[in-house]
Amino acid sequence: EVLSAAPAAPPAEFSGDDAEWQGFYREYNEILIGKLEQKMAELAQANQTLAARERFALDTLDGLSAHIAIVNHDGVIEAVNKAWRDFSTANNASRGNVCEGANYLAVCDAAAGANAAEAGAFAAAVRAVLAGEAAVHAIEYPCHSASEQRWFIGRVTRFPGDGPPRAIVAHENITARVLAENALRASEAALRRSQEVAHVGHWTWDTRANTVTWSDEMKRIFGLDPETFDGDLDEVIQHAIHPDDRARVFAMNEAVIHDARPADTEYRVVWPDDTVRVVWARPGDRLTDSQGNIVQLSGIVQDITERKRVEAELRQSVQRLSIATQAGGLGIWESDVRSGTQTWDERTRAIYGSGSDETPTTYERWKQSVHPEDLPGILANEQEAIARGVSIHNRFRIVRPDGSIRHVETHAEPRFGEDGALECLVGVDQDITEWVESEERVRLQSAALEAAANAIVITDAAGSIQWVNPAFS
Repeated sequence: EVLSAAPAAPPAEFSGDDAEWQGFYREYNEILIGKLEQKMAELAQANQTLAARERFALDTLDGLSAHIAIVNHDGVIEAVNKAWRDFSTANNASRGNVCEGANYLAVCDAAAGANAAEAGAFAAAVRAVLAGEAAVHAIEYPCHSASEQRWFIGRVTRFPGDGPPRAIVAHENITARVLAENALRASEAALRRSQEVAHVGHWTWDTRANTVTWSDEMKRIFGLDPETFDGDLDEVIQHAIHPDDRARVFAMNEAVIHDARPADTEYRVVWPDDTVRVVWARPGDRLTDSQGNIVQLSGIVQDITERKRVEAELRQSVQRLSIATQAGGLGIWESDVRSGTQTWDERTRAIYGSGSDETPTTYERWKQSVHPEDLPGILANEQEAIARGVSIHNRFRIVRPDGSIRHVETHAEPRFGEDGALECLVGVDQDITEWVESEERVRLQSAALEAAANAIVITDAAGSIQWVNPAFS
């Protein structure tokens, strides 16, 4: 190509003397030198381009976080990137042992200690790729140091192109991912445990496929076998929900989907063994498509059977207590020592003549309703009982708003906090006015009989004397 521009032969009019020959060769040399200079410039430019590409490739490799090495068919390292060299330096490794010229397979085979098994497995993967038995191989392994826990993923890839077999060995630090996965697993385990303790399950409903995905606790709440449950929502509604509640649950689902009106609800579920449980359900997050249609709905369900049982027992207990207090004319009250407020039930308000106003009263207002002659004594008795930590028992008079005087008997228990300080008093009051008045009449009658001038004797049916007055004696 260089000679193609030079004259192939002297021109026809060439006379052949020395001057003409010299001119011909001078022209020929100039053309040849020009072509050579052009080709040398092109070659220099090509070398610069190649060097730039090589520098770009090396800079790219050095910019990667993965530790990369190229090994030949014998496992000898031919090249490494900056991350590989930096890691070897940071871990006090000799570059002669782990960088260019070192036999990577020999290093893996000689590994000892906790990670020896992983090193051997990775060496086998490198050999398999070099032998053409696999194009790519990846292994995750721990590589802990004295100061931190670390995990890596090692990948072996066959070097592309012709020539003797080579392999690209890459190790990448995946510690952040592994720690995140471990934290996620721990969080999921804690969630499962929390759901077991609280009897709360969560669910996700794919409205287009009409399938549900349930947590393990959700399946336990419905008495279903986790291994056989296929997530068919219609099957759940038809067989797991109590017949009397199915229509309501179905309507609730429709309202959530079409009207976007999520609402809490309670319904019963029937287990395969016919056990009936009560659950509380709350729809949660709604996922919609571009048209605003719900495509996924999630929520939680809690087994509240035990709570419902306790509530029923509590209602029965309250009902029995109400019957007993009404029959005995007992009023129940509670006095909060810290706030100074008192809460009275209807019977207590009736005893004090305060009407049906359910607004909490105060300790000071209660003291104002106590007869002034009785107040000092009952307050002293109250303070003494509190100091001793025993029950309070008082009888005293009260003055109602209409001015009438009633006699009251009270029994109260002090309640103390963890710090030993008095928090409140809980007690019952009984209007004993009729009993006191009856007792007074009996006393007066007895006094009259004792003072009578006539002799009086009382006998039983058999004639035995039971009582005589002084005049009889």
